[in-house]
Amino acid sequence: MPLTGEQIVLALGEVDDVIITRLLATGGTADQLAESQTRSENNEPLLSSGRRLPGGRVGYLADMLITLEERIVWESAERLALCQFPLEADGTPCVAVRAL
Repeated sequence: MPLTGEQIVLALGEVDDVIITRLLATGGTADQLAESQTRSENNEPLLSSGRRLPGGRVGYLADMLITLEERIVWESAERLALCQFPLEADGTPCVAVRAL
């Protein structure tokens, strides 16, 4: 049975509608999403041992999850970099701090 938006949110937490739509478009199942989560979270030992990430739908979903995680890390790093100096020259909070 194909994934539903509810299953994606249960598995990944709150993600934006674009991510949900892309994951739904793969035609994957909840089991494939769960396996891809395991693969994406444990990809370093797999690759270090000379084994490849799985192919097919599970591999595609794992690649999407890895990309999503990298994007989240970069966005967090950008916020931290912007907030090193949380006050503007006039004493007001910087834009990034106000957005948090």
